[in-house]
Amino acid sequence: MLFQRKTLLDPLVKLCLEPQKKGENWVNSHYIRGPAGSGKTVLLELLRRELLKHSQITVYHFQNAKALDRFDQQVWKALLASAEREPDRRLVVVVDEVQDNVRAEAWSTLRESSGFPNFVVVGFGIKPLMADSPVLFQDKWPVSNIYLTSGRK
Repeated sequence: MLFQRKTLLDPLVKLCLEPQKKGENWVNSHYIRGPAGSGKTVLLELLRRELLKHSQITVYHFQNAKALDRFDQQVWKALLASAEREPDRRLVVVVDEVQDNVRAEAWSTLRESSGFPNFVVVGFGIKPLMADSPVLFQDKWPVSNIYLTSGRK
């Protein structure tokens, strides 16, 4: 299973490391979903560890989306301001169990991060997100419990 996770891990790491350029294909938010037990949390941890090896990246890791409520909007706005002040530093917010808190106020501010090419949001969850959900990820990666694939749908 580790090899199969690596086929998904490598493209995710690349997306978080490489500066995005505004344009047609600009995507800075990614949602990986799959059934319970499919290895999403392990993948998240592998992603976090890999990103922490790079000094130009700051990683904010939330083990559960409920933790987003611990910070008020001022904190999130400050995070966006730091992305603007330090365009060479990559900021990556990684959130597990997105489905546990789709109504968090933080999502509206994190959506604003799409204006910053050095800011990436990666969410992991079980359920497909509804169209009316305030959580909007530009890129959605399905994950099968049989094979973790890098194919996108």
